[in-house]
Amino acid sequence: MSFRPKEGQIQVLSQSLSMDRILEFENNPKLLEFTCPSTGVLAWPTIRLQTIRMIMSDLLYKSQPLLDMYRKIPLFRTGKMLLRASAHNIMNKPKQAQVLIYSTGAGLFERNGYSFNQYTGYFSAFLDENTWSIEGQPWFTWPLPRSNGRLSFSTPTMAMIRILSLISVSSLQKKIATELVGTTEAHARDLLGWEMGAERNKWLVRLCSRQLALYPLRRKYLERWFRLVRPRLLLVEEGCYGHMAIINATAHENGVPVAEFQHGMVSHGHDGYNIAPFLAASEAYRHTLPDYFLSYGSWWNTQFNAPVEKVIIGNPHRTALLGQLIPPQSGRRTVLVLGDGIETELYLQFCYELAKLLSDRYSVIFRPHPLERDRIRAKSESLSVGFTIDHVPDIYLSLANVHAVIAEVSTGLFDAIGLADRIFVWNTAKSRFGLPEHPFSSFYSAPDLARQLIHSDEDGLPSVDPEEIWASDWQSRFKGFIDGVFSADSQKWILPKS
Repeated sequence: MSFRPKEGQIQVLSQSLSMDRILEFENNPKLLEFTCPSTGVLAWPTIRLQTIRMIMSDLLYKSQPLLDMYRKIPLFRTGKMLLRASAHNIMNKPKQAQVLIYSTGAGLFERNGYSFNQYTGYFSAFLDENTWSIEGQPWFTWPLPRSNGRLSFSTPTMAMIRILSLISVSSLQKKIATELVGTTEAHARDLLGWEMGAERNKWLVRLCSRQLALYPLRRKYLERWFRLVRPRLLLVEEGCYGHMAIINATAHENGVPVAEFQHGMVSHGHDGYNIAPFLAASEAYRHTLPDYFLSYGSWWNTQFNAPVEKVIIGNPHRTALLGQLIPPQSGRRTVLVLGDGIETELYLQFCYELAKLLSDRYSVIFRPHPLERDRIRAKSESLSVGFTIDHVPDIYLSLANVHAVIAEVSTGLFDAIGLADRIFVWNTAKSRFGLPEHPFSSFYSAPDLARQLIHSDEDGLPSVDPEEIWASDWQSRFKGFIDGVFSADSQKWILPKS
């Protein structure tokens, strides 16, 4: 369910739509007045991304809302998973380690019969016995046996904490949430002409109240991990996202530096990493962010303004897989279209139209985004007419066998560098907003793309040095980062033998 503003409001804002334009509404000193009464941490991060994505949804996602306000949890499957996760935690007592890794668990893939986390697994393997991981289970499923045994699941404790937050919201927390949402709504209306609507106002107040009730519980949860593991570095996923504010703040208060590893595309249009100038300069807001951002390459560091120290590391997963792939063959006749996880029907219609236009010259394959993969798999035969659905688990295996890669806003465009012959951005309001600067070719419609694929002599390769996107030698870079973080520490940092 979503609220849509009046057409006139959409038109006015769309004329100058950019992330900087939207962020004007949070460039507001009043947002710093709302804090958690128990922890003193800012309340605004609890609803920041959700509010921004409501605005983006109204303006950019015409067929499907960007934000799912009524996501249903599969209770039986979740209960079964929680029992297994609890048993695992009881049998695997945490051990002291110099790096504590805190991740969502969304990056798992199968490798030699084991589940391996593409975002954290390489760091864990490189540091050997010097890490312990806390991991979520976002897909409500039990992973295969893990290659990394130094692991605990956060889901059992976080489930209990969330239940407690539902019944422990105080009148003060609700008052703070109500005033914060009201301030945000008024400022967005005045500056952007955007109307939140009563239903979404109530939803945000409820979300903020519960998150404020969670703050002290999540602080105690992390402090317990600090006592058990005694880390000297916290390595996190989604560190700049609002839900990590209390985690970052707790680490800072306990003297543990925080580093976020890049886990996908970062651009001028990414709400998680671009912040209004007043907030970016605020010590209170900086307190809710990581200390470091470990990026894939120098190009990404130019794409956002979050006040964190940017350190080039590279992409361990890409490095590992490229070393295993067979070199791309010439004469490939396949076009791969990458879904966005939201507007599935729009993409399926595009693939159908493109397949008709390309006829027997190229075959068209649609690769669902992880967010839409399960529902596509359940009825893929009835969805695809004239094209096929890509169910290959890892995108690199698919990219190595295609001529062209197509997307609006996707990390897969950058993954395709060095693999696909041609890379195209679908030029839409969404891509102009989410990826305003990119090194790829572009097209406006299926007929335009078909014409370029069939008749254009341009090679379609990106106009940027691949090293700027994917820095090489991540092991040396990561070791240098670790050495630098602990250079002032009297305790020797022991790394495994290379």
